[in-house]
Amino acid sequence: MLRNYLKISYRNIKKHPVFSLINILGLALGISIFIFIDQFLAFEYSYDQFHERSESIYRVTTNRYLRGELIGSTAAAMPPLKPLIKENMPEVAEVVRIYHDGLFVVENPQAQAKTIFEEEKAYYADPEFFQVFGFEVLAGNSEAALDAIRKVAISESTARRYFGTTDVIGATLKATNQREVVYSVSAVFADAPVTSHFKPDIVFSFLTYLDVVHPDWGVRTNWVWNDFRTYLRFESDDASTIEKRINELAQQAWGDLYAAREVNYEFFLQSIGEIHYTSDLLQEFEKNIDADILSWLRIISILILVIAWINYINLSTARSLERAKEVGVRKTIGASRSNLGGQFLIEAFMINIMALVIAFITVLLCHEHISSWLALDYTFTIGEGLVLPTTAVLVGGLLSAVYPAFVLSSFRTTVVLKGKFRNSRSGLLIRKSLVYLQFIITSLLVGGTYLIYAQTSFLIGRDIGVNIDQVAAVKAPKVEYANKELRYDRFVDQAQQSPSVEAVSSMMMLPGDNIGWYSWFSLLGDTTSASYMNINLPD
Repeated sequence: MLRNYLKISYRNIKKHPVFSLINILGLALGISIFIFIDQFLAFEYSYDQFHERSESIYRVTTNRYLRGELIGSTAAAMPPLKPLIKENMPEVAEVVRIYHDGLFVVENPQAQAKTIFEEEKAYYADPEFFQVFGFEVLAGNSEAALDAIRKVAISESTARRYFGTTDVIGATLKATNQREVVYSVSAVFADAPVTSHFKPDIVFSFLTYLDVVHPDWGVRTNWVWNDFRTYLRFESDDASTIEKRINELAQQAWGDLYAAREVNYEFFLQSIGEIHYTSDLLQEFEKNIDADILSWLRIISILILVIAWINYINLSTARSLERAKEVGVRKTIGASRSNLGGQFLIEAFMINIMALVIAFITVLLCHEHISSWLALDYTFTIGEGLVLPTTAVLVGGLLSAVYPAFVLSSFRTTVVLKGKFRNSRSGLLIRKSLVYLQFIITSLLVGGTYLIYAQTSFLIGRDIGVNIDQVAAVKAPKVEYANKELRYDRFVDQAQQSPSVEAVSSMMMLPGDNIGWYSWFSLLGDTTSASYMNINLPD
């Protein structure tokens, strides 16, 4: 019986090639868009899942209050928070601090030809770095990689860039930031995957920053300098209890100091797996995506698929007059309603399967071009990640075929064969309702797309008061504060000698960057009131 159903379905599809092609391609286009968006969403939600026990890793975020007013939320904390947690909370297995001190200039002093690179993704980190994060260590001892001063761990690509090989344990790198330091390479780790919110190239030992770079700054005890990303790993399922305990410890240790300065700090724990799509704080390693955008993309993908199914239903039922004669003849020779319903469901199944195959081929062929056009960096592979969307498409496709199968198998034989068959009012009402729904959804999608396009064009093309094509931003590495002004003045003098340079100025942060510096200001002679302001210091 099934074999006959398949034969008849194939012949019917072949008999009406144009109609079948429109039906199949319409479904295929809707399915391919759904799959592409679903894979993109799966990619975005997979951030930081590669870490071993990723569900046990949390980041400490900080709310800072001044005179009871929230003045900033950062993805970092202060340096002494780590020893405070380690000494008082045995349930926390590991704590690691990560500090980004700006641009480094790094050189391989052993190379015959001078090999120097500017490194933006260079960080200081505690010895527990590889115990918290799941970056694979390819060479060296992960536990001892950062346990002493002047030690450095580098990524695989960084090792090849400086040395041409990953067999570099014991080699040296000279790094210049606020102070020139020669480091010994103690570990090589695999490059961070694209689904990591934190992608280090070089990790210097945090002890070097404390004891070599700035031993005079008292970093270990600085309870107000909240620029140090802090990550915890613990096995407890109750993160809220850990969070509450951290705040209690901070108040016990620094509460009097807070009160003296009229400030307060509140700490929160953020699961590492949620950072990429929920967090938009100061001190983020990179720009994250908005969770609302992902939710809307999910809704849009479903709506597009619904439109494709509605289109299939309308096209199938639109041929009801032509299929009615077929139904009448087959009922006359003994076919039951269940036989006819099964026949039409098999036909619908074949159409959905062909549409699904075409959709997969379309996504595979177009994925790279669409990803490049949208500046998205992720791979598409046929695997476990497609089980859920494929199941959803097939189940939805078969459900969308139930109504046409029900309609076509319900025709009365006597009415059809006498040539008096007409579409029922209820059938016309359902078809009209589906058409209206299809046009409403389409109008919303088209209108929303145009609105986003118009707003984006406005933001890109509006007059911002300066010709940025004639402004160049030069990002300089940090230098020792003792000679910072001297070096800057030397650069300005040389730049102004060029006839192509009209003016030179310095600035702490570029326009549009998050401003993390602040101060209180009052009117000259007024000691009774002051206002808090963010500051960005130019020349």
